[in-house]
Parts: sequence; C-alpha cells; structure tokens
Amino acid sequence: MNDKKYITRDQVDEITNSIPRLRDKAIFQTAYFGGLRLKELVELRRGDLDFKKDFVEINVSTGLSDRKIIVVEPKETLEEYIEKYDISDDTECLWQSPDGSKMSTNVFMYEFREICDSVDLDFSSYDLRRSRQVDLIQEKSETAFNEYFGYAPSSSRYQLMKKVKKKLEEGAEGEVK
Repeated sequence: MNDKKYITRDQVDEITNSIPRLRDKAIFQTAYFGGLRLKELVELRRGDLDFKKDFVEINVSTGLSDRKIIVVEPKETLEEYIEKYDISDDTECLWQSPDGSKMSTNVFMYEFREICDSVDLDFSSYDLRRSRQVDLIQEKSETAFNEYFGYAPSSSRYQLMKKVKKKLEEGAEGEVK
C-alpha cells in the first residue's frame, strides 16, 4: 500500500499523554518535534542537546551536513529523562539498551514499534517525521520548512510537501497520496 499516513499535532499530544514510560515518551516527542530521521534518533547523544530557558536546541550531524533544530515541546520530558537515567556524559547516547550500550538501529526500530503498538498507532519513525513535515508546512513559511529539514526548493521532497500543503488547504485530511 502506497498511502502516506500522518497524524495531527493534537493527536500527537493525545498519544504522548497516553505513553506510560518516560523513556518512550521522550523518544516519541523527540522523533516528532525534532522531525529526525531514524539514524539521527539512534545517534543522538547528550552533547547534541543544548538546553536553553524555553527550548532545546538539537544539533544534528548526518555526516553530509549539520543543522540545528529548535524544539520547545519535548524540553521538560528530555530534562526529566536525562536526570532520571543520569545521562551526564556528552558522548553518551540518549537511547540505550538495557545493558547500557548504544542501541542498534534494528533494536531502536523494534522499540519504536513497541511504543506505537502500546498506543494502537500503526506508524514508523518515517511516518512520524512525515507528520511533522505536514504540520510545519501548514504553519510555517516554506523557507522555515526547508531550513528545518534541510531541503532545497528544487528537491523532490520539497515539491511533494508543496502538494501536501495544497491538498490540506483543499480539505483532504488523513491520508496523502
């Protein structure tokens, strides 16, 4: 099935409130509000987070490019998570296996699937990223959207998001083809 799924900002808040475990809530919020790719989530370290008064600045390095993402919503959850699990070393991965080692991408995908299953959500981290893209393209300028996700106006992803925005303005919700 080629249908592209997304959830609204209100649904994200509702889902987040129903996630019982602090770590899972932090992963879900960071994935959505950061708009991070799976690999970026897995590689996220304590030193990549810069806590300011009202927001968190996430430094994302993909190897090809670096970008800074400013997020407000997961700030309190991330602070609580870092304090509870005593993640103080800047080189320490945020999301760890039970033995304290860095989670592999496969383990992380499994854990993310478990989080979504626990709230009856049939989503991948990619679907969550796409949901954030739809959310941002509705509320922000195209320039801000491109800076946030690192897309050039000529990219196919940017062109797709323009089509999504047009469909949403026409009233189509739920699934975007």
